[in-house]
Amino acid sequence: MFQDNRVLVDKLTFRFREPRLGDVVVFDRVTMNGDEVQHDDLIKRVIGAPGDTVEIKNCEVIVNGDAIDESYLDPVVLERSDQNERCRQPEMSQVMVGQDEFFVMGDNRPESFDSRSFGTISRDIIVGRAFVIVWPVDMLKFL
Repeated sequence: MFQDNRVLVDKLTFRFREPRLGDVVVFDRVTMNGDEVQHDDLIKRVIGAPGDTVEIKNCEVIVNGDAIDESYLDPVVLERSDQNERCRQPEMSQVMVGQDEFFVMGDNRPESFDSRSFGTISRDIIVGRAFVIVWPVDMLKFL
């Protein structure tokens, strides 16, 4: 997904069930800008849930020992021969996802600021589930 897309967010689903592998979630990432607290809504895909192990080998994401199907990734990007251009981080040591935490990654792997950079996210900062791109209109699709 790209920076200028607009999505609809369902804030009810996760009141009845936990986020699952493949869900696209919106979460509130709190950062500091000098003395000021800033809120930065990010949107990423759930790759690992509590108790899962996540690692990356040759740009392939492995959850609990098995490579996951990532058919949602851009095929043009996946064809790049340079692994850094294809996924930014071709190798990552195994990470255990803690209780009430999730490992999230962006679909635009070469450019995404995600759990590879800031670690897992806490369940309590997840705002909801993004389920459809509504803008630009030519990108209209369910996630």
